[in-house]
Amino acid sequence: MNIFSVPYLSRSLLLLSLVIAITACATLPGTFEVQLQPEAQAVSQITVLDELKPVLDAILFGSIEQRRELVSYTTTGCTNADGLGGPPKCEPGQAEGSLIQVLPILSSEGTFSTPQDIDQALEFVVMDLYAIYRVPEDAIKADYWPAGEYGLIFTREMNAVPFPVTVFVEDGRIVRLHHHFGTQPEDLLGQLPVEQVILDSKAAKKWVTENSPVSPPIQEVENGTISGSICYPSESIPNMTLYFQEINRGDLAYQSHPGDQTSYSIDLPPGSYIAFAYPDNSPEVGGLYSQAVVCGLEAECADHAPVIFEVKPGQKTSGVNICDWYAPEDVPPDPLSDENTSGPVPTGSITGKICYPSEFIPEMTLFVQEISSQEISELFIAENQNRYNMNLIPGMYIAFAYLNSGATLMGSYSNAVLCGLNAGCADHSLVEFEVKAGQTLEDIDICDWYSTEAAPPDPRVKMQPLVNMIYTTMEGDYYRVKPNGQSVLIFSGPTLALPYTGPYGVYLENNDLQAIDLFTGEGYQITHTPDLRETSYHFEIGLPEQLLFTALPVDQEVWPGYTGGLYIVNMDGTNQRTIDSEHNAANFAASDDGQRIAYGAGETAFLYNWESGVEFFDPREYGMDSPKGQAIASPSWAPYSDVLAWSVSGFFENGATQGYGIFDLTDKTFRLIHPYQGLGMDVTPPSAQWSPDGEWLVITVFDQDPESSGVWLVNFLDPKQEIFMGNSTSNPVFGPWTRSEKLLSYSRIDQTAGGDQTWIFDLQSGEHQLTPLPPNARVVTWW
Repeated sequence: MNIFSVPYLSRSLLLLSLVIAITACATLPGTFEVQLQPEAQAVSQITVLDELKPVLDAILFGSIEQRRELVSYTTTGCTNADGLGGPPKCEPGQAEGSLIQVLPILSSEGTFSTPQDIDQALEFVVMDLYAIYRVPEDAIKADYWPAGEYGLIFTREMNAVPFPVTVFVEDGRIVRLHHHFGTQPEDLLGQLPVEQVILDSKAAKKWVTENSPVSPPIQEVENGTISGSICYPSESIPNMTLYFQEINRGDLAYQSHPGDQTSYSIDLPPGSYIAFAYPDNSPEVGGLYSQAVVCGLEAECADHAPVIFEVKPGQKTSGVNICDWYAPEDVPPDPLSDENTSGPVPTGSITGKICYPSEFIPEMTLFVQEISSQEISELFIAENQNRYNMNLIPGMYIAFAYLNSGATLMGSYSNAVLCGLNAGCADHSLVEFEVKAGQTLEDIDICDWYSTEAAPPDPRVKMQPLVNMIYTTMEGDYYRVKPNGQSVLIFSGPTLALPYTGPYGVYLENNDLQAIDLFTGEGYQITHTPDLRETSYHFEIGLPEQLLFTALPVDQEVWPGYTGGLYIVNMDGTNQRTIDSEHNAANFAASDDGQRIAYGAGETAFLYNWESGVEFFDPREYGMDSPKGQAIASPSWAPYSDVLAWSVSGFFENGATQGYGIFDLTDKTFRLIHPYQGLGMDVTPPSAQWSPDGEWLVITVFDQDPESSGVWLVNFLDPKQEIFMGNSTSNPVFGPWTRSEKLLSYSRIDQTAGGDQTWIFDLQSGEHQLTPLPPNARVVTWW
């Protein structure tokens, strides 16, 4: 192809000028200088760059779709020969020499990409254009390895190491790629004869600057509109203040509401909110838009948790009815009460550019994290929004962004941004900056999209359903997941027992039980029993101010399964008393009203009633009658009922030796659920756990069939309805359980990840989701 669009005479003069230049000028060894006439040089560059511009735009600024449309595949015969190199390999069952379409790619070794997997080959991000050259005539080529007409050298990075990539083009289309690992772009260009270079690095940078797409105008983010009813348990509605709190950013909007007005409307920025209210004349009692409102505020509507609702740009949302005044403990504190206000908090602000390596800027979320507290503020970035402004309280921060599409690509304000994002800018660590009250910090530009290793994980992804989860690590550290998705350390030390709500935890030290306030760090001793050795302890929902525990005399020998008698003590350390010191409590559970305690293990077990004392629990009285060897252990009570579940063993139908027995204490009935063939070992399965609504039980099964050994969800009303979490699963813990969200966490062995991984199952959606908790983390509870 002729790139010089000049008359033949001009080309003759050009050849003459080359001869003169060679004889008249000293040159570097192995090279020679080309002195084009200025007009010919300009015309040649314009012609070439016009032809190459679609490819340049697609690689520098475009999308995968634009790159894909410019690929020119090589059609060649495949080979079944072993070894590296040579033509592309045939697919299994494909005949030798079958014609296939491929794009050749050279990196650490030669590969070929087909139209089916081309997106993966084209999904790389470049930093800049470094040079353009004409491929020499003697370049290596083959039927399956086109040399191309032009080489376009771009700079890119991998793991913070810069390297060039050459895109080979012929007839305006991409015919080959070459990723030059371990090579600097200047070294690559230095290997080429000077006359082959069309744009050097300086000219290439100038071309990119002149041809970068014009930044689109800033788009203002539209508010959404929320409306609903206002109710009050009285003949009239008092004057009140309505509050709307964004749960991720922590933003708070509020407005006054006049008395006896039954509806409201307010415009809010996009986000996830809860809504509540406080009367002006009675600030100690608050109302809420809760799950009970959604349920209809009937007598059976026992869930008073706030409903999280979405505010979307430009959209109206109705039915956010603030009508639940029956559970003031579930309402957030009044933000404007004397206890919660100390004057306005002074703020500063930051502003900067939003960049993206494409011709358009996709929708994303900007995260600004305060370093000491780890608190994260969020800002929605609309499509093609290229600047932002954000108010922040004073502190030291970092800033980064993730796409709202769910893609893992991350942008940040990094040292590479300060460096200029050039090929030599290898430091992608995030810049810490200080926000000062009353000042605006400029040029906090979110422009580094070339390294994902330096930034924190996306706070929204995977952590969102874990809010208020408590988990512990192999090191004995206990963490709580905050509403912004960050984990905060609450305790480090011995095994901790946690109540169903904070703030205390209990642990064993020096043969006595100790309590610690997990918010203040203050601790105190609960038991003072030098003659006893405490062995196990946990909180019960029916005894919130007391602690059940087992203990042995200090001179008595301990062996597996023997934990000693059963005791109880008030959480302030007073009124310690014995429930049963004569029988081995082994494991225990209190009913939800706190009036009965089931404990023990064996052919029979025990029930303790505060009025009648210790009673035997004989499963035969309920209809469980195995020919031999039957036993019960590990009790658990159904929520607010007379139904008790025990792990049972014996000889049952179909050869099963284990399962879970459901005992109705009122009707004196027995029902076996999930019978299975046990391992035949002296292992006591853990207690079944009941879902908060009593509809489901979660059990951990040690089945002889390894494919059935793990965590199962079993429906209480229809035990044939079962859901298996998978083999090698353990440690099930129920999480939030509402009309819209029913969560169960569990662990699964994953040797490639270095230990157990924590998963979440949502019964409502049927989805299993891997969490980013560290390997071998163990979920304890949700608060």
